[in-house]
Amino acid sequence: MAKALDMPQEDARTVMIFDGRWKYVRCEGFDPVMFDLETDPDEVADIGRSQTEEHVAVRARMEKALLAWATRHHTRVTATKEVLSKQGHGGGARYPDRLLG
Repeated sequence: MAKALDMPQEDARTVMIFDGRWKYVRCEGFDPVMFDLETDPDEVADIGRSQTEEHVAVRARMEKALLAWATRHHTRVTATKEVLSKQGHGGGARYPDRLLG
């Protein structure tokens, strides 16, 4: 995807959410992509920039749901409590003067 978008790999983050009807795709730095799979099951008509009242409301709801998911506790912790307790505070033995986390 990064190559197709002509951007660095680390900046080519894409996330998608589907609620049973609406499919919402968020690509960092680009307009969102959205499909109504009830009326467009083949995902032909991108309504990600549509200004109809319903589409604006659905986009806002989907973006809010993505943010809630992304900020849940499970996405912030990458080590178990046991591993973290062994590390103590700071950067551990290798970097005692650094505060990590």
